[in-house]
Amino acid sequence: RETIGRVAAGAVAKKILKEFSGTEVLAYVSQVHNIVLPVELVDHDTLTLDQ
Repeated sequence: RETIGRVAAGAVAKKILKEFSGTEVLAYVSQVHNIVLPVELVDHDTLTLDQ
């Protein structure tokens, strides 16, 4: 399927960004249907992949 190529390319790009520029790409779910995580509850400065 097409999805596997996008996932693989994203994983490679993520590693290259971290290795060469120290950039770490993080994401989180902020809303599912009508359940919303208020943005003020997320500290973007201390957010890590381990959380």
